[in-house]
Amino acid sequence: MSQVRRLNDIALERWKNGGGVTRTLARQGDDWRVSIANIERDGAYSSFPGMLRLSRLLRGAGVRLHHGDTCVMLEPGMTTSYDGAPAWQAYLKNGPCESLNVMARADSYQLSLESITHEAVIPSLASALILINDARLRITDTQPLTPGDYIVLPASGIKRHVQVESYAQRPPLLILIEPRADHQDSV
Repeated sequence: MSQVRRLNDIALERWKNGGGVTRTLARQGDDWRVSIANIERDGAYSSFPGMLRLSRLLRGAGVRLHHGDTCVMLEPGMTTSYDGAPAWQAYLKNGPCESLNVMARADSYQLSLESITHEAVIPSLASALILINDARLRITDTQPLTPGDYIVLPASGIKRHVQVESYAQRPPLLILIEPRADHQDSV
């Protein structure tokens, strides 16, 4: 059953290292989680072995993640996929940032995060979350959604259609969490 929520109603969770706060928007046990992080200063990212991470910077100039010889850049408007296992060290570019983050078991799920400018289809086996931003939109069998809302749509067994009615500067973001083909019967 879909759940429409207000972003501002989600409680802030302070990070153990004091470097930021997180708002968990949705989760399915230890299988996957969607959150928004406010990164306030340079510091360590938590390690999540076996998890795939997907991030998209919502505000701020950028974040450089560094572990050993590996570097990952989180840049405004870009979706970046990276391994959750390393203990990444984060370095902020020109101050605090806000990031939309998705984590899921790498062996069980595939992830995507994209802007919706007109319409989109949510596959029947996918769980989805739509961050409305400053848009107005409709989804098959739900009420109209407005700025400040987000909606969590569990896998339903039927395709759902999303129609964007309008947006000012920031189109809605669609997150899909789909079982990998070899795990569709077990999730």
